Amino acid sequence: MGFLRKMAAAAVAGVLCLAGSGTLPQAVLLPQEHVFAASGETVSETKHYKEGDSRLSDPVWWYWDSTIDYVIVTETYWDDTVGDTVSNSHIRITGVEIETSVMYHMTTSENHTDSISLVGSSHTKNNTVFVEIPETIEDIPVTEIGKMHVSCSKISDPSGMVENFWSACVVVPNTLSAIGDIRCSSDFVEIEYDGTCEQYLSQCKVYTDTPVRCTDGRFYGNDITYSGTCAQWKSFCPDYLSTTKVKCSDGIYPSDFTNTTTAETTTTTTTCTSPSASTHTTTQSNTEKTTAATITTAMSFTEVTTTTTTTAVSKIFITPPDKSLLHVGEEFPLFSTVLSDDVIWYSTNENVATVRINNDIVNPGSGLVKIVGTGTVTIVLVYGDRIGSVTFEVPADTGTSEKAVLGDVNLDGRVDIIDAVLLNKTCAGVVSLTDAAKKNADCDCDGEVGNNDAVSLMRFLVHLISTLPEPDLS
Repeated sequence: MGFLRKMAAAAVAGVLCLAGSGTLPQAVLLPQEHVFAASGETVSETKHYKEGDSRLSDPVWWYWDSTIDYVIVTETYWDDTVGDTVSNSHIRITGVEIETSVMYHMTTSENHTDSISLVGSSHTKNNTVFVEIPETIEDIPVTEIGKMHVSCSKISDPSGMVENFWSACVVVPNTLSAIGDIRCSSDFVEIEYDGTCEQYLSQCKVYTDTPVRCTDGRFYGNDITYSGTCAQWKSFCPDYLSTTKVKCSDGIYPSDFTNTTTAETTTTTTTCTSPSASTHTTTQSNTEKTTAATITTAMSFTEVTTTTTTTAVSKIFITPPDKSLLHVGEEFPLFSTVLSDDVIWYSTNENVATVRINNDIVNPGSGLVKIVGTGTVTIVLVYGDRIGSVTFEVPADTGTSEKAVLGDVNLDGRVDIIDAVLLNKTCAGVVSLTDAAKKNADCDCDGEVGNNDAVSLMRFLVHLISTLPEPDLS
């Protein structure tokens, strides 16, 4: 086959020479370092890359697994530098399926702990399974994502003792050469893109049914948050999102971007100066008559007046929260000078605090803030063309209260099975707790958090004991 290709190339070269150099374009006559003749692209059948992990945190057993669907794309072409066909292969991801399961067991069992092995870079954190798109599969580089569908199924314990509260996240690197449209079919799964909003939008579309989190923003249904300014967002905003409201650092796009535009008006006025008169005397000797001629010269000029008008957004006053409320787990209302439900609240850092409209009949339009982490956050309120904000810092020293609420491990004000699962995961070393959560997790009040606390909490939840700490009956 290689010999025949060489003969064909020589024949073509001979025809070109016979045609005469004068009739050929300059580019054809230049020497070529590489001459490629594309032979096409082949795509393998769909293959599967599996990851997973399982763990028993007595009395709860949980596991997760993921399947990444992919095809091997092989491009074959002729390279005259080697005198033969050359093939290059890469991986194209076409789908991701994730499954999570939580089961309740009264006794320790090792039956399930070795059923699935953990491979790759995927992991769990804060009740979320992170499935990472690998760099290579079968030693072949992963370079693109086609039209990818992501699904996640959750299996809960049939007894109803344990709730499956796991969510899933597919991590997409920003080093891929191409990304097709990604769609999610489950409410509790999202896409984490390791790049900026501008990079993501330059390669694919966003959809209201597919949450996407970038390094500088988030797409969640019709709720879009961007850490840059309105002007920065406008510079790369695609046409299909041009009328969608975006929460930027300096307001809501496009309304606030339009309202804060500076308008310059130039007025040109033509006026005349006061007449300047010069008197010339002409003497006519023959008549000895003197004629005084007064010549009035009017000088005109153009006066340019420039008026700059700036349309400023009216400010809304928000009452700052009391410092005693700024602790992880606290939830409190925010009040403003606006009494209307037609408002938009949002947080610039949802890792520190979240906010939503508070269902308060007396104070309509008030916000309800929940502190979820430590750091600095700005809570923003938008009402029509008016905007207001309040910034506060949540210290990293203490939790919600000096007095421990035994069993309330997740600091939500309730003691339930979710606390038991979180405590078991803590004992297994999967998650770590804040100082306030550790106080509440010490159910036997021995100064340490361990398996005994998990057992006491579960006995309390199934009504084997009525109080925490467990009474000493010896």
